[in-house]
Amino acid sequence: MKNSSIFFTEISGKYVLPVPRTGFTINDENSEFSEDILVEWTYPYNIYQTDLIKRIFPDYLNPNAKKRKEDKGYINVDGVVSPCIIKFLGGQLKELKVQFEFGVGVLGIMDKNLSEIDFGTLETDGLYDHIDANIGKIYPEIDICFPRIINSKYFEGFLNENDLYGGRFIFNDSNIYDGESANRILRNEFAEKGQVIFNQIKPIPYLLFIIKRAFLNEDLIVKGDILEDEYVQQICVDQNNIADSKSNYDSKKMPLKNNGVDIINYEKKEEFEIIGRYVLSAEIFNIVPDEAEVKIELFDKTNNVLLFNFYRKGKEYVGETAPESTIVTYNTETFESPIIVEYKVWFNNVTYYINDPGNTYDVYLNPVGKSFFQLPVNLELNKYMPEATFKEIFNMVLKLRNYVVTITSKNEVFINYNLNEPPTDYLNLEFSEQINPEILANDRSDFVLTYSAPEELGFSDYLVKNKTLEEVQKGDFPKASLIELNAYPLKNLTGIGYVGNLKLEEPESEVKGIALFRYSGLQDFGYNNGISIENMMQSVYDRIDNYIENRLNCDLMKWSFLTKRRLSNLNSQMPIYAYGCFHKVKTIIKTFYEDNLTKYDIETENRY
Repeated sequence: MKNSSIFFTEISGKYVLPVPRTGFTINDENSEFSEDILVEWTYPYNIYQTDLIKRIFPDYLNPNAKKRKEDKGYINVDGVVSPCIIKFLGGQLKELKVQFEFGVGVLGIMDKNLSEIDFGTLETDGLYDHIDANIGKIYPEIDICFPRIINSKYFEGFLNENDLYGGRFIFNDSNIYDGESANRILRNEFAEKGQVIFNQIKPIPYLLFIIKRAFLNEDLIVKGDILEDEYVQQICVDQNNIADSKSNYDSKKMPLKNNGVDIINYEKKEEFEIIGRYVLSAEIFNIVPDEAEVKIELFDKTNNVLLFNFYRKGKEYVGETAPESTIVTYNTETFESPIIVEYKVWFNNVTYYINDPGNTYDVYLNPVGKSFFQLPVNLELNKYMPEATFKEIFNMVLKLRNYVVTITSKNEVFINYNLNEPPTDYLNLEFSEQINPEILANDRSDFVLTYSAPEELGFSDYLVKNKTLEEVQKGDFPKASLIELNAYPLKNLTGIGYVGNLKLEEPESEVKGIALFRYSGLQDFGYNNGISIENMMQSVYDRIDNYIENRLNCDLMKWSFLTKRRLSNLNSQMPIYAYGCFHKVKTIIKTFYEDNLTKYDIETENRY
């Protein structure tokens, strides 16, 4: 079942955000509106979507407005586009009723007032300020509808940011900023004459709901003591306390045979009717070897026009310029009327070699969009309501400083919170018993940590340089060497194409590691004008030494600062990279040689 619904108004020329089936029902027999076909929405299921409806059609929701209460357009339900009429049936302060009529179908939405809903008592210092400061940068589409913060710091900004009814909001005379509403995120409701009534909404359930959707994209299981909160349970888990494993995007699973070798001839074709501007994207190069023959096509069958095609045979690219990243994207033209398009992905004679005949490996073809929200087979409506990927939201939560996230070798993600723990700026990933790498290909030497973050949060994706899988499985490495963590940003790495368990020679060995962390400037280490460069750098080394020894209890590691040649330019944002190590492991990698580091410095010192 496709999980998308798009409404395009002919008159306003604006999109209403996708409405999943969680928030509506369709009555195919009775086209008249009735209470029976309405679903009462429970926050946070798509409240932000009805918020956007209110913002786009504010006059329709005014109880005293004399303007008409309906509009015409198209609606996309489960991939089927139909002419549609939207009717606003209720404009009360505490309730919004919207009805979509298309053919013989009726879609009803009822949004209850949220002022009486209690979302628990998860409170943290700086949490609300952080979300307010970052969510708009990371997810601007969410920020359109995301409630703003009212406190002593943001109160004036709140008044100035909102522009509606041809001018700023008109506030009631009541004292909005008081002790009860301080440091709460508030959500507006439209009232007569443009006045606004505020409902206090805490952001954590909203944030966790996005996390849940990200987990579904990555087929991860949500566990941890955060599920003890009853409101979090309503958001994150099903009746068995496990997140729904059904992905909301098309994913082709291609199993490899037990003998470790299989030849895959795979062709996939889908047809859709679309309107508007879309982005077609697919991530292919993380899961196929260099000799793969790959085709991607988007064909306009209505007008008999090939919109986009990508073809790679071996390492040669035909047609389009070779992409810089692992993601191939194409932006369509804006289609003012529906057209039928054909989406085709084709692999031919692709051979996968996995040197472990005792296990069955699964390879996933996951088309993943840059905007990170999914329409059928990843035809994506540009600029509206992205679904966060796990990696982005994962690090967004970690940035809140009061969460501990653990990823196990079984692809289980534990999110735990302990408000009594002091905040930390460091990300700590622990892998028990097995390393959980992303295997790119049999003869490649690249292992990717399942960790990444958007640049807006000051982190980057990193590549772990390793030997071949066969060498790793044999454990043929010096016992006293360190893992080499090469600070090579993979800026467009999204999703996990292939996840396998790297078996250690000693199963009882404990594998621990710290992911890389980056500071955006030297001032984070206490830099000020009174400290010389030499003393400042020594302070940096000392702080990292103390962190590794005291916090992680592992051996000292080697590191370097990629931009140390740029120390004279202290006003620029200077990324500082530290390299973690694994310990108590027999299967360890090689030492980070200084000559390689020097070469890498020369090649990358101008990158930032």
